[in-house]
Amino acid sequence: RSFSTPTPVFARLRKKGEVVRSWMEDLQFAEERTLEMPIRVGFIWRLAVVALIVTANAVSCSFFPPEYRVSRSFSVHVENDIGPVVGLKLKVSRFKWQDFQKLSTEQQRYADPNSFEEIIAESITDSTGMAQFTLDRTGSFTLSPESQASQLDWVELKVLEQTTSATVEMKWPAVPILRVAHLRGKLETGLLSSRSLPLRNNAVMLHTLVDYKNVAAIMTDDEGAFEFGNAAPGLYFLQILPTSAKTDDFYKPEGNIAVYVAPESSRGALMISTVNTSCGLSYDLQENKDRYKPVACFKGEKPAKCEY
Repeated sequence: RSFSTPTPVFARLRKKGEVVRSWMEDLQFAEERTLEMPIRVGFIWRLAVVALIVTANAVSCSFFPPEYRVSRSFSVHVENDIGPVVGLKLKVSRFKWQDFQKLSTEQQRYADPNSFEEIIAESITDSTGMAQFTLDRTGSFTLSPESQASQLDWVELKVLEQTTSATVEMKWPAVPILRVAHLRGKLETGLLSSRSLPLRNNAVMLHTLVDYKNVAAIMTDDEGAFEFGNAAPGLYFLQILPTSAKTDDFYKPEGNIAVYVAPESSRGALMISTVNTSCGLSYDLQENKDRYKPVACFKGEKPAKCEY
């Protein structure tokens, strides 16, 4: 299963924290680009050519969640590049599409998707990153973390009446983890653009990774610089708080950046380039921007000069 935006599947996007407008509005003045860029296939980063729709508000993207066939009793293993994820609450749920489809198109646009979610079961990962589930029914469900920083990290489950089941493997967070010796650096817009602007005077907040507790909050300076001098070694989410101010690179970004403070890291600061997409905040180190250059641009079906 997959979804690609803009599409009328804003219920799923809203469920994951994305504010979605009419997809027809987002297609206005759209320009299509082809980029050679890394995407996740399963749990492996691979280089691929993908098509993006660049709109006045965001870059559209596609996501292909992994699908597992499991028995009613199954295990889940959650880890990331640092190690097992301990104490993460997981849920198996389903979206009540039949109830949702009874609403008018206008009602669907503004409906709270959480009110259409049925939670089937919950579990918490142990010291090895393992969680156990025993469901009372078969069917098609979604397995996802219960986290305010959840982004493109769910798994589709097909639960069957069978005796054995493979362990469901989840990588969380699904976004890249940036390593640094001390939590300082600069934030800028323009990951997919030749133009970059510092994220000036923007509120940023530091959260613990699993329980998303607030650790500290600061403002970036005129150069987009930030520093959390007292951040202890460990995994965090660096949250860019939303703002209505516009830049030359669509809207100012908002969302979470996964960081790992490791004193042994050779990197002394993070220079992070960002962009809004319909899948949420995308980011990478400034030094990697060249990999996101478009290899071809089109207006309609005609080749066009790449102005990005």
